[in-house]
Amino acid sequence: MKRIPLAVGCVGTCVALAFGAFNDDFSDEALSNTLWVVSNDAVTQQFMNGACVVANSDASFIGFTRHGFAENNKPSTFTLSGKITLAEGSTGAGFSCCVASSGMPTGYYISIIENSQVTINKIDASGSGTIITTVNAAFLVDGTNEFKISRKEGKFNIFGNGQFITTFTDNDFTEGDIGLLVSAKSTAVFDDIVLTDSFEEGGPRTCFADDFSNSALSGWAWFGDDDVSLAVENEALHITTEAGQNLYQVFDLPLTNFVMKAVASHRGLSTKNLYGLFICGTGEQSIPLAGFGINGGSNYGSFLAGQALTLTPSTSIKGDLFVSSTGDTTYYYDTLEVIKRDGSDAYLFVVNSDTLSRLTGVNFDITGAGIFCFDSINVLFDDFLVANGDEAICPVKPPVTMRTRPFRGVPVFLPADMPLFDLSGRLVSRARSGNLPNRVPGVYLYRSGDYRMRRIDVR
Repeated sequence: MKRIPLAVGCVGTCVALAFGAFNDDFSDEALSNTLWVVSNDAVTQQFMNGACVVANSDASFIGFTRHGFAENNKPSTFTLSGKITLAEGSTGAGFSCCVASSGMPTGYYISIIENSQVTINKIDASGSGTIITTVNAAFLVDGTNEFKISRKEGKFNIFGNGQFITTFTDNDFTEGDIGLLVSAKSTAVFDDIVLTDSFEEGGPRTCFADDFSNSALSGWAWFGDDDVSLAVENEALHITTEAGQNLYQVFDLPLTNFVMKAVASHRGLSTKNLYGLFICGTGEQSIPLAGFGINGGSNYGSFLAGQALTLTPSTSIKGDLFVSSTGDTTYYYDTLEVIKRDGSDAYLFVVNSDTLSRLTGVNFDITGAGIFCFDSINVLFDDFLVANGDEAICPVKPPVTMRTRPFRGVPVFLPADMPLFDLSGRLVSRARSGNLPNRVPGVYLYRSGDYRMRRIDVR
């Protein structure tokens, strides 16, 4: 595990209160000033406008401001939550918990960091820091995030904006103080801090649904050309691609047997190129991606990426818009479905309740699913849903929050120690000494010298 530096020490006397429940909305600045103590001289705290601003001027070490509890009343089973806003140019902020009240501040330090990720660190009695894990968190947004940590008997569940992010188990530190954490050379605003003596269960998603009733696009990531026109208007997703542009918009979700569906409406431009649904993943297949699409000319095609695509006409597809003799425009809507049943290796492509094709030969583990558009298309999507199991049911809606930070790729190729991502936007490895790492076969993402998204086929 990677070692991390930490500034240590507790200046002054940490406030001790009996634990049962604790909250601070920072509306009483004088009271808040007695409840929080900074970890060292590089850290400052300021209470203003009903919030707490924590700044860390140290160039190398993380820092925090601490709330302390009496020795016989330190929280062990708890849920700690609050709102965190990273200042521009800052790299991370979060919560510390199970922190020792004196001496070396052992404990757990859990932060929201750049590129919509969460990192979990542990500080031991020697002062050494290790990274337990770093995970992607698609529901984190630019601006303010509601962050939550829940612990019971060594199990930690992490949530962001009401969505489960990850879980881990570690019982080296069982109780302690809490803190508001900021990375080196970073500033963050904290508000509505709440600590309860309850535990919140959570687990990985089994489904995802978006009716595009808000413009957040929370949870989505995408790859393709950077300048594709994409907007949420009138509770629908509108995509326009130009010549040579492609867009794959994906939600990271492991799938086995599942149902995926969306409504699509062709709005103009080419009637020859496909738009529709796709799955992607990792595994033996040279390009782990399969698509199921239609075009405005009422043709369909199911394909494995890298193989020849055959289009077949179907009267079940409504396709392109219609302009009457009086100039009135009628837009048609097609319901697209992809179904994979337990015990079958076929992926059924269903349009308007008519099964059009059965795709086999999908030899990869599915890690994401979503919608795609080939070039020169104007298309509307609505009511997207994907769910493990036999039914197209998903009660969970994306949170109504600020616009997300969508994954558009990170410079990853050639410079040593730069990140390499798979097609669902997850960190896979890092380049070393200017060469790609020795990875399992698959397709990965990087940016080339002209800053356009490219793919690497690793065999």
